[in-house]
Amino acid sequence: MNERRNRLGSPTAAAWAHLGDAELAGVALSQTAEEHLAGCPWCQRRRQAMSAQDRDELSAMLEELDAQPVSSAALEAAAAWSLPSELEALLRTDEAGRPDVAPAQLWRLSWRGEDALVVVLERDSWWVRVAPLTTDVALADEYTFVADENSTTLRHPTGIFLRAAATVPMYTFARFLGDVGTAGSDDVGESLRRLEASCIRQAAPPDGLTTGSRLEPDDWDRLEALDALHDQMRWFESATRGVVDKSGLIVGRDGEIESSPDAVDASELLKRPGGTLGEVMAATHIEAVRLQALKTGRAKPTRDERAVLEQYFGVPVKTAHPPKKRLALLEVLSRPSHRDDWLEWQQQIDALDVEVEDALVPFMEHMLEASPAMRSGVTRSVQPEEEWSLDDWRRWWEERFALRRK
Repeated sequence: MNERRNRLGSPTAAAWAHLGDAELAGVALSQTAEEHLAGCPWCQRRRQAMSAQDRDELSAMLEELDAQPVSSAALEAAAAWSLPSELEALLRTDEAGRPDVAPAQLWRLSWRGEDALVVVLERDSWWVRVAPLTTDVALADEYTFVADENSTTLRHPTGIFLRAAATVPMYTFARFLGDVGTAGSDDVGESLRRLEASCIRQAAPPDGLTTGSRLEPDDWDRLEALDALHDQMRWFESATRGVVDKSGLIVGRDGEIESSPDAVDASELLKRPGGTLGEVMAATHIEAVRLQALKTGRAKPTRDERAVLEQYFGVPVKTAHPPKKRLALLEVLSRPSHRDDWLEWQQQIDALDVEVEDALVPFMEHMLEASPAMRSGVTRSVQPEEEWSLDDWRRWWEERFALRRK
């Protein structure tokens, strides 16, 4: 995993993974900086491009900052040299609101220790089409939208690379960093869609958009940067592993693709004549209140309850959760506003010894098994659960989380 993460640290993907200007300007490099410089052609070129005067000016500035109280003028001067640190602060902090994901927004993605800046192109359910954003506008090609320093909260010219656009799961969205500003008289979202359409068709970029120069076959620096961006986007695309497979959505299946064709609902089994709930309770050790809830259909059996009921009755028991219920839960939990629901739950489960992001599926299974049958609002519908729409289930889950927070 560490090798994978280091390989993903590209000049356009993660500014904090590379040497800052202050480190590059130093006469004597630290051991860490020397090791990084030995294997990073991008930082090598940046160091070689620094003149002796640049290094002297920066060294003098740093000495002055160390020796004197920090003034606003010194901070402004240092800010011009320390953009990578500013980007790192934006990428590493979580203090921000989390609105609904929409086109032309700037977000920080985070997944298993990797971070990236992206601009939203399109959203569909829990999938989001994004394009990586970097401050390396010199690497921009004809399909890179170049935004000026007033277009984003970064306050620096940026490039939105449509060649490296990807579709990633929405639950990787960690922090909202603001909207991307307008491009002349056109809406940014519409401009990005037009530019991506041109990129897909390999047609000339639309008129009136600020883009980079044409990418040539022998432009190795920009080709290498694009490869790094594609690598980074594939990392976030891979976040769907464990949530979907070739058979489709696996969340809530309890490890099964489908229930057995001859499976019987638990409520039907418990209503069969010839046995009492007391006898079932004695044999299965399921509490009486729980058995009563299963008998009436107000609750559905958990994985362990199904196992003991199948052993007692000698027939398979249905898995119970309608597909739309599972999908609606995934859509609701994928929203950035619900990210803390499953991240914080993992920290409360001592036995769940996994990376924090891996808590998403176990938490969904927990919610599916623990969700009560008590209903309000939309759930007062007389329709059977199998006939509920995705919207019905989304509202139902939002109610559940609202009650859970209270």
